[in-house]
Amino acid sequence: MSELSGPDSTRASDQERDAVVEHLQSAFVEGRLDVNEYQSRLDAAMSARTLGELRRLTTDLPAPRPDPRKQELERAQKRREARLDEWRSW
Repeated sequence: MSELSGPDSTRASDQERDAVVEHLQSAFVEGRLDVNEYQSRLDAAMSARTLGELRRLTTDLPAPRPDPRKQELERAQKRREARLDEWRSW
């Protein structure tokens, strides 16, 4: 995962744990993990102390697919900001 950069012995942050949890959730929704394995990996992610521990939880999983709803929300936000920028010049 690109979110996990650094040596395996580096302490994991809450943000890095959250990224792994999202990856595991995607894998579960796609049917790549059963309930027991998902719960086991989720527990391990929440108690992981290092990046190496987090990496091991997702090495056998493909990168999550982008959520089309999230992409559409981001595009809408950019359009809204562009419109606001036009009005700010007045």
